Amino acid sequence: MSRSLGRRDGIGQQIFQGGEGAGVFQALLRKPAFAWERDGEELLRRRKAKHFAHEPLPSVTPVGNRLAELLRMQGKKR
Repeated sequence: MSRSLGRRDGIGQQIFQGGEGAGVFQALLRKPAFAWERDGEELLRRRKAKHFAHEPLPSVTPVGNRLAELLRMQGKKR
């Protein structure tokens, strides 16, 4: 599974895709050969293991009229 990392905002895009900010990671990690494209996902998997432990869930789930009606009826029974 490959995730498209760092493409969420304009600021992170430069850093995460090896733009001018690539040197920031090289300096912070003390790894002059660090390249986000090659090493970024491994770094995140090591440092953010809980985030990668499960598949991401959608933040919004579309629900049709019939299912919405059933869910409302079920909520009223409680």
